[in-house]
Amino acid sequence: MIFLKAVILAAGKGVRMRPLTDKIPKAMIKLKGKTLLEWNMEKIKAAGITEVGMVVGYKKEEIVKYFKNEWKGLKITYIDQPEQLGTADALKRAKDFVGNDEFLLIHCDVIVDDATFNEVAKKDNQFNDFDVLIAGREVPDPWRYGVLVCEGSKVKYIDEKPAFGEELSKIINAGFYRFNSKIWQAIEKVKKSERDEYELPDALNELMKKKRVELVMCKGKCIDIGDIDDLKNAEMEMK
Repeated sequence: MIFLKAVILAAGKGVRMRPLTDKIPKAMIKLKGKTLLEWNMEKIKAAGITEVGMVVGYKKEEIVKYFKNEWKGLKITYIDQPEQLGTADALKRAKDFVGNDEFLLIHCDVIVDDATFNEVAKKDNQFNDFDVLIAGREVPDPWRYGVLVCEGSKVKYIDEKPAFGEELSKIINAGFYRFNSKIWQAIEKVKKSERDEYELPDALNELMKKKRVELVMCKGKCIDIGDIDDLKNAEMEMK
């Protein structure tokens, strides 16, 4: 099954990427000569998807000027997130674009390997045995991330940035998902976090109560660009 739509979260300021993000949004930072958005757009196109919704905010004009309304055959719809109110708020704004169909969600600063991308995009769900597919990867320092606590292939809950030495798993949330329409109900239940934002992991934890969230482990290298050091490391790692 090929999905017709994908959503990319690209509204962030990229504070930890300054001074690179003083004049451009984080999504437009270049890695190996291509913007972070381009890396993901290429994977979307290769998977057979034809429509992309970009959630934009900070310096969105730079993204629109570069990609316009179509890029290499991909139709682009721009979705405004005028205030930085969190990832759940960003996704909620894409509801009208997606409708009730299944869709992919990608963070612009995450680049998963081709095999993982295609497995998540094309995995058969004809018996409706999950509401969410979430990509996970194993890391040596899970306390820096959202840790996935699993029971077999089912994700029980996400423990956001646990204390050092208290993490229950080395598998973390890779920031790449496939959702069905159940996500919208879960987002409506999300309250503002301590950071004064609506957090997507809180919506995921709501769905995990029903054991409907399935783990897909990354098959190869997964790049997560959080700060300048991550970008430098990625430049050396990416072929």
